[in-house]
Amino acid sequence: MLSEEDITQTYIALSSHFGQPKSEILPKILRKIVTIEEAKILLLLPSTPEEISKKTNILT
Repeated sequence: MLSEEDITQTYIALSSHFGQPKSEILPKILRKIVTIEEAKILLLLPSTPEEISKKTNILT
């Protein structure tokens, strides 16, 4: 289970991945519309479905 700090850092990383590393608002918006699991997958992009499957143990 992730700590609150780990969850927050994931959304901050995702905000940076989207080109907004200093945004204070975007991580909060992303947290409302993207699950933590989805955020982790989005951080793996661009990758092929096969690569994502291997890294996340989600079957394609």
